[in-house]
Amino acid sequence: MKVNLSNFENYSDNLFDLSIVQRDVGGGTTSREQIDIIQEYPNAKSLIISGLNQESFEYLIQNYGNPFTAISFWKNKLITDLSPLSNLNELEYLHYFFNQRATKLWDMRKMRI
Repeated sequence: MKVNLSNFENYSDNLFDLSIVQRDVGGGTTSREQIDIIQEYPNAKSLIISGLNQESFEYLIQNYGNPFTAISFWKNKLITDLSPLSNLNELEYLHYFFNQRATKLWDMRKMRI
């Protein structure tokens, strides 16, 4: 799917190749098993995901993050350290909605953003 800034103007998981969004109003909880579904979509270049905590966020980035050119983090309020994002060399678009814990950004020098 072609991604541009208009994909981020409104929330819609139809605007992304892959959606792992929990329907809980607070963002829910996404497990490793749910993240592992990504391997069934090897051609996916865009992802919208909710319900990550620090551990599942790092698992996602380490195991599946690099192929994505666009990621929307939707209601992942328990992530405190965003620095793993600096390893996503292919990322062009990043959207982050609703986080209460991260206090600083990450090193973006290697990224395409």
